[in-house]
Amino acid sequence: IRPAVETHSGGLIVDRPAAAGPAPSLSSEEFATKDSELLACDVECRLAGIDGFYLELDIPGLYDLIGHEG
Repeated sequence: IRPAVETHSGGLIVDRPAAAGPAPSLSSEEFATKDSELLACDVECRLAGIDGFYLELDIPGLYDLIGHEG
């Protein structure tokens, strides 16, 4: 699973033994701006039948917009 996530993440997530497993390849600040790329990784992994990566995005104001009591 790890090599597939690394492949589909476009280099945003790397799996190196020194990193003790998957880790971001960018600083936290840069990584936080890559929501579209991470969503694409989620979709590509699912299309490849890999369930080892799941992206959950916090969208401020969404529950108010759709009338959901979150």
